[in-house]
Amino acid sequence: MKITSLTQSAFIASALFLTACQSPLVKTTPTENQYQEKVQQAESLYKAQQFEQALPIYQELNTVMPENAVLWLRSGNIQARLGNNKQAIENYRQAVTHNPKLTIAWHNMGVLQLREVNKTFKSMQLNTPPNHPLYPRAASLVEATGMILAPKKAVDSK
Repeated sequence: MKITSLTQSAFIASALFLTACQSPLVKTTPTENQYQEKVQQAESLYKAQQFEQALPIYQELNTVMPENAVLWLRSGNIQARLGNNKQAIENYRQAVTHNPKLTIAWHNMGVLQLREVNKTFKSMQLNTPPNHPLYPRAASLVEATGMILAPKKAVDSK
């Protein structure tokens, strides 16, 4: 009888302990499965070009799934479209940190950085007197970066 009573006491104590461990105060690590609905919602908004609505969802997803490079890429694309170039560049940097083979993130980051360089040299040129020794260099760099950024013409394959 004592063994049965001891076993029951141990069982009850274990059950109470496990119940306490499952309290709402204990946070579990979110997984992609738990957030799949949010990912789908964000992707739908992104494809519908509803960027301002999609951005906060991607930002939330980036905090719970920081290793997902595609989510960082999407956040970067949205930030770029909204004119937030510095934030877009940082998002692309996060994307390539988590997946260095994500070529489109490297490309998008490079284009935005090049646009920033072009703006810098345009400002330099506007604020430099034409007789200053660096004025020709500024003009040359504005032209060079502008040519790189210019849209490429389609090649006729005749």
